[in-house]
Amino acid sequence: MHYTPGETTHARKFSWRGILVPMAAASVVVAAGSWCSPPSVACEIPVFRFALERWAPDPYQVFLLHSGPLAATDEKLAADLEKLSDGADKPSNLDVVKIDLEATGDDPAVKALKKQYGQLKSPLLLLRDPHGAFDKPPIWSGPLTSQNIALLADSPLRHQIVHQINAGNSAVWVLLESGVAADDTAAATMLDTELKRNAATLKLPEKETLEADEYYKHDTKIPLKIGFSLLRLKHGDTQEELLRAMLLATEPDLKDQHGPIAIPIFGRGRACYPLVGKGINAVQIEDNCKFITGRCSCQVKRENPGIDLLLAADWNNLVGGKPSSSGAKPPPELTGLGVVITDVEPAKAPVKSGPPPASTPDLLDSKLKPIDPAPKK
Repeated sequence: MHYTPGETTHARKFSWRGILVPMAAASVVVAAGSWCSPPSVACEIPVFRFALERWAPDPYQVFLLHSGPLAATDEKLAADLEKLSDGADKPSNLDVVKIDLEATGDDPAVKALKKQYGQLKSPLLLLRDPHGAFDKPPIWSGPLTSQNIALLADSPLRHQIVHQINAGNSAVWVLLESGVAADDTAAATMLDTELKRNAATLKLPEKETLEADEYYKHDTKIPLKIGFSLLRLKHGDTQEELLRAMLLATEPDLKDQHGPIAIPIFGRGRACYPLVGKGINAVQIEDNCKFITGRCSCQVKRENPGIDLLLAADWNNLVGGKPSSSGAKPPPELTGLGVVITDVEPAKAPVKSGPPPASTPDLLDSKLKPIDPAPKK
């Protein structure tokens, strides 16, 4: 659901998987063909906090297509690729599926891939988002190389998203720049101003109210506060091509938009509700900020607009706390969004080999140090 000028908080519409649905900010919502009513007793836990503590990120699938047995060098690369999902320190929400197109059997899906890609001279990677149908184009593709494995593993801005959420930010906004300097500057200035204002004016429920809620977790490591950060993704930045592809996949028509796009990311990397062009305005930014910092609502995550990003993070260790008791009442799931500027000084992203990088991403917050770019080749 992306917002454009003229829409109001209580009469918006969003398009998700081809369904056009009226959305009431504090009412009943139809999603994916099913009704979900608000809980009889309101959950006091803010949307962003509930998502951080309870929503495991959906996995991406990367298909490793090859024709016949892999060469020894490719086998080693495939093993490195598979390590991304089970890394001890920073596992990614990524499932690796190896498909030999010469051993299709009777699987119609594999037969369709063979028909489309034919006889491969070298292995090919296809990345599909968690909501991507098998017959839809991948959001990214490339040969099996160490550079592309590094691209899948992490990037400077994806590293920053994890770092800033772990520092206690309610959400991180990413501004996908259009390449038109005047438009990008205007959007960044609007976001900078409004996110700071909302961070200063929005309030959490009283401590006693939060701690009395049955879904409150006392042992979460990440501090509970209202704060937002903003990252700028430069147009044409090759280091962030995968992040751009993921963010543009949050809605089917985003790739057709020509202006700047601002997308909030919260929880364990959930991105949704983009603002486009002139829709990046004070009303819509405030509405998003209020929503993500407001009480959780009863909506199942899989029926929510939006998509989880592919991130390298051990969220269970970062968030901490004991898992919910299996005998406890299932918590209400929620919708969310959000966003402003932090006092956190980020860790520098590790330098990786790969394609020649574009310019270093700009961080709107002057207190954040720029990330060291990878060396040019």
